[in-house]
Amino acid sequence: MNYYNEFDPKAAAWLRELIKAGLIPAGHIDDRSILEVEPKDIEGYTQHHFFAGIGGWSYALKLAGWPDDKPVWTASLPCQPFSTAGKGLGKQDERHLLPHFLELVKQCRPDTIFGEQVEGAIRHGWLDDLQANMEAEGYAIGHCSGWPTPSVSNALNRETDAETRVLQGRQVELTHIVASLNLLTGSTAETTNTGQLNPALSRWLMGLPEEWCIAAIQAHRSIQTQRRKRG
Repeated sequence: MNYYNEFDPKAAAWLRELIKAGLIPAGHIDDRSILEVEPKDIEGYTQHHFFAGIGGWSYALKLAGWPDDKPVWTASLPCQPFSTAGKGLGKQDERHLLPHFLELVKQCRPDTIFGEQVEGAIRHGWLDDLQANMEAEGYAIGHCSGWPTPSVSNALNRETDAETRVLQGRQVELTHIVASLNLLTGSTAETTNTGQLNPALSRWLMGLPEEWCIAAIQAHRSIQTQRRKRG
C-alpha cells in the first residue's frame, strides 16, 4: 500500500481515479496539507509520494522499472516561491515547504528519495539548503538538469519547422504550432482560458498516456457529484 499526500482537492480526486483504473499503485490519498502530517501518520506504507500531484512520480518509477514493493519517497515541492512566473518571494513565501519535508525525512529516515524543483530555486539557495540538510543527516545527494518544457520562444523559433522528438519511446511529430490565447506550443491540444491548460496539453507536456485525461474527466464528474450531494 502506498501513501499519496496531495493538498489540492482536484488533484486528489484525479489520483483516486488513477488508482481505480490501475494506472498507479493502490494507496491512501491524504488530502491534508503536509504541515499537518506527522511521522506516525505515514507508518506502514511502502512508497510515499508527497505533493503527489497527478501521479507523475508513480508513472516515472514504473517506466524506470522500479518495483512497486520497493520503498521510496518522492516529492514535487511547490515551485511557486521560486518560479519566474511568481512573485519571487523565495524562502519568505508560505509555500516554501522544504523545511517541513526535511523534518519528516529526519524523523522517518527513508532510504531513497527522488524530488524535483524549478531551476530558479537555485538562485534562492534552495538546493544549497537541501544538500546541507541531507548531508548533515548522512545522505548522499545528487542532482541533474531535467528536460526543458516547451516555451513560447522556442515555439516561435520553430514555427515553420517539422520536428520529431522521442518521448518515452514514442515518436511524436511536432509539425504544427498551435496558436491559442497567445500561447504557442508543439501540442495539438489547445488551452481553455488564459493561464489555464487543457488537461490534454498538460498531459502532452509531461509525456503521460491518454488514460490520464480520462481519469481527469472522471475525477471532475466525481467532484461535481459530491457537490450536488452536499447541496
